[in-house]
Amino acid sequence: MLRRFATLVLASLTAVALAAQTAPATTPAKKPAKRAPASTTGKKPAADNAAMGPNTPVMFVGGLCALPSGPSAPAVAVPPRPGQPANACVRAVTKAQFERMVETLGPRAQSAEKTQLAEYYIHALVIDNVARQLKLDQDPAVVEAIWMGRVAALGEALHRHFQKQFANVPQAEVEAYYNSHKSEFEEPTIRRIVIPKPQHKAEVQPAPKAGEAPAPDSPSAAKPAATPAAPEVPYEQQVAARKAYSEKLLERAKTGEAFDKLQKDAFTVANINSAAPDTAAVAIHHGQLPPAHEEKVFALQGGQFSALIDEPSAYVFYKVESRRTVPLAEVSEDIKGALRNQKEDQTINQAFAAGKPQLNPAYFAKPEGAQKPEARPDSEAPQPSAPAQAQPEAPKQEAAPQAGTLQAEPPKTEPATQEPPKQEPPKEEAPK
Repeated sequence: MLRRFATLVLASLTAVALAAQTAPATTPAKKPAKRAPASTTGKKPAADNAAMGPNTPVMFVGGLCALPSGPSAPAVAVPPRPGQPANACVRAVTKAQFERMVETLGPRAQSAEKTQLAEYYIHALVIDNVARQLKLDQDPAVVEAIWMGRVAALGEALHRHFQKQFANVPQAEVEAYYNSHKSEFEEPTIRRIVIPKPQHKAEVQPAPKAGEAPAPDSPSAAKPAATPAAPEVPYEQQVAARKAYSEKLLERAKTGEAFDKLQKDAFTVANINSAAPDTAAVAIHHGQLPPAHEEKVFALQGGQFSALIDEPSAYVFYKVESRRTVPLAEVSEDIKGALRNQKEDQTINQAFAAGKPQLNPAYFAKPEGAQKPEARPDSEAPQPSAPAQAQPEAPKQEAAPQAGTLQAEPPKTEPATQEPPKQEPPKEEAPK
């Protein structure tokens, strides 16, 4: 039963999100509805929403006897109405409670129909009530899960608090960070050519020994022996030939030949029939290329080419079209965000240090034979003084190449179909 209640709540929340996401911007014209006859009961029209006070009830739900009462309760207990039994357990949801729930659900919920949100709220109250009736809220596992959820919510609230507290970052701090980390804001604009390596030859079934009949399902068992084919070129020789071809492509690029043609020729030689990736120029920043590639690319000036880079599945080379240092005005907001996060981390770390945690070595000792984690090189260690958020944003999409210009890895060819691999977006990590 509870599972069905929970399913109803999830379904209601999904409907709310979909309604908010797909709601049309305009409402089609409708025929004017017939005006309802004037009420003769003497009741006043519903009060305007803006005129309602925060404690005004907006809905009533009965049968919620197990819910707690008090300021933190999800609904307010109300006295029985005339004609209702004293144990009706009617609860009222005030305007303030309802709107807090909507705000917690996020922006999409705020644009959804209120009746859908009310249905979700009612389902949540019923689940809470039934679970308390069954004393499930006292189960140790449930208590622990509720505590962990509470800590997660408090963590989000603490983050918002610190972001607000450190919102005003002095411009002097922004300039100081920019001037001391200018190398982080170097921005070369590059092109890249990827030449796929030959594929490994598929394994061939060994020939039967002298006097031994071939396997029933082998080709030689069903067909007469064909004329011997030309001997296969050893794979190492194929790779050497592909490398020599790649060197020639690099020389052709240096003479000014179009990169699009070079990339198409590379795919043709690799026997890849699909379209070659785009070679349009794209601006990059530190951290978007693997270290070995980044070191070579960022050492180049405008108009220079890298040497051929040997990757497991391809040969790669780059050309730096131009390079610049991103102006402070373009990265000022990014630096402010990084400094806010840095101050937040420092505040949290101070709280951790003040706690002086101590672990019982008898319990937390590592099992015998357990391998120690490998120490990370200094280059991979986190650098609190240079948060990643401070790096300049990638250029606008108009300036970026189409998907495939800077894929995460060089293209890998499939033995059976000779199809190239999927090309990843340019912001992803480049080939390693």
